[in-house]
Amino acid sequence: MEKFSRSRVPGLLVCLVGLPLCLVAQQPQNAAPDAITFQNGDRLSGKIVGTTNRGIIFRSAIVGELTVEWSNIRDVHSDNGFSWVTGIPNAPGAIGPGTPGQAPVNAAIATPAPPVPTPPQPPQVARIDEPASAPSPARPAPAPAAAPKPAPESLPAAEKDRHTFPGYRIFTGWQGVAAAGLSYVGATTSVSSYTPSIGLERDYRKGAADWPLRGRTYVNFLVNYAKQTQTSDVAFFDPVHRVVILPGSFMKTFVMHADIDQDYFLFPRLFVQGGAIFDHNYAQSLDLLQSYGGGLGYVVYHTNRTEVDVRAGVGYAKQQYDGFPTFDTSVIGSRFYETFSHKFANGITFSEQGGIRPAWTNPKYLFAGGQLSFNMPVYHRLNLNVTSFDFWSRTPPPNLKKNIFQVAVGVGYAF
Repeated sequence: MEKFSRSRVPGLLVCLVGLPLCLVAQQPQNAAPDAITFQNGDRLSGKIVGTTNRGIIFRSAIVGELTVEWSNIRDVHSDNGFSWVTGIPNAPGAIGPGTPGQAPVNAAIATPAPPVPTPPQPPQVARIDEPASAPSPARPAPAPAAAPKPAPESLPAAEKDRHTFPGYRIFTGWQGVAAAGLSYVGATTSVSSYTPSIGLERDYRKGAADWPLRGRTYVNFLVNYAKQTQTSDVAFFDPVHRVVILPGSFMKTFVMHADIDQDYFLFPRLFVQGGAIFDHNYAQSLDLLQSYGGGLGYVVYHTNRTEVDVRAGVGYAKQQYDGFPTFDTSVIGSRFYETFSHKFANGITFSEQGGIRPAWTNPKYLFAGGQLSFNMPVYHRLNLNVTSFDFWSRTPPPNLKKNIFQVAVGVGYAF
């Protein structure tokens, strides 16, 4: 018995010493959490639960459990037994080629080892005799970068109104028609005529809706020029006009009308207005009639297709005649106008305006007139345009008619 005990002592000592070492070696180390690095550089820590052909099943305390697609993964780090297997070409640790966005076929993925619970650490209590270290001062936050100036399209409605107010953009926002017609006859009596015209309107809205308006501008211009020339070598009598035609003689008709008007709305239907009118009429020897004034206007009727306005105000007028200086004069008087516009189906439009200007300082002077415009779309922006203009003066020079009326038909271009 004594001999047996002595022979077993070294073995028992080896077991007593080696057993604790084996147990310590078999204890798992505290493994670091799994991590995924995305293509944009962001990193997410947590636990890899498993994989599919679509991606990695990942569980995080922040976002919960989700599936991260292979195409969004740049790198995977795991100390729990998972291998970095992906189908993304040139990815670090990739095993074999694959299609981007999918896991390689028959790729073996190790089963993760069960996590070892980390024992709770005792709270760190600062000793009383050791003063706590003062916290380091926080760095000041960088100043925010200046925000870029927003484009006019992204501005609120109030800012858009400022950008669309008169004068901000002079050559934009206009709507209307420009038309022109011409004719030429070459014979013993040659006749040529030209009838250009333009009618524009620009609205300044308060918001996105078409009504009510903040303001609007009207511009109209109309010219009718015709010249009849006798090209014969001898004089002859014209039985139609009952006049003697001399070689090289000619007759000319030149009528021009232009007006501009600006409205500014005080209320949805009441507005103040001001403008100017210019008339030239060679057939009545009127060199220039210029009139300036302003007043109030009111929208009597308004729908999406039709509008009727009336205007009243005070103005100044000055007339100058060619060859009749005694008829030149300047007067102050009233201005009364009405306008009507209507939009038919298929883009057809019709507009009419007329007015009268009686004088206060010299009641014998009275001017009146009107204008009609009809537009019918023909091809894209090309329209058939018919324009009519009438001008009447109560005190023309001797042997000249008081009224002149013209109608022009031409091809128009819609803005």
